[in-house]
Amino acid sequence: MMTKIRRTREVNPTADKAFKIRTANMRDLPIIAELKDKLDRHHHYSGLWPPEGGRRENLRRYRQMICGKADRIFVAVCSPHEIVGYLTVSIRIRDCADRDFRRIGFIGEAFVEKTKRRQGVGRALVEAAAQFFSKRNIKQVTLRNIILNKPANRFWGRLSFRPILYTRTTSIGELTRTLHVRRPKP
Repeated sequence: MMTKIRRTREVNPTADKAFKIRTANMRDLPIIAELKDKLDRHHHYSGLWPPEGGRRENLRRYRQMICGKADRIFVAVCSPHEIVGYLTVSIRIRDCADRDFRRIGFIGEAFVEKTKRRQGVGRALVEAAAQFFSKRNIKQVTLRNIILNKPANRFWGRLSFRPILYTRTTSIGELTRTLHVRRPKP
């Protein structure tokens, strides 16, 4: 069941669940920043580069998203002050010949507390994002996630996202060592 989303109205696409999805407001920012810290720690364990900016920069960016027309932060709440997940979305403008790819939806950050996973929270957050994009006539949605994060790969795959591009990374030291390794002649 799809429920219309308004900027200040609560949305609950899964009425039988013990949580609600709504758009974030300024009062939510400290809790969202804490969840972002957990997301960054998780990514650090996966070997991803350390995050840029830190807490102050994240709060500034989140404030802009809350005030922006092309951005949203959706939160999953179990009680008025217990946010258990969040998802950031934005509309990106591209210089592209194909109309369907000129304005694309981008899912930036997604995080659900470990104790609330596999209970429909992530899916409900994505449903709110899909409604946001659909209402703005967005035809394509993209995101990035870590290759080694198998639960995330399964989650996004079940929601029809398919990997189409790998971003590879190495240190310059490792690259230099690899380039200078002599290869046997065939």
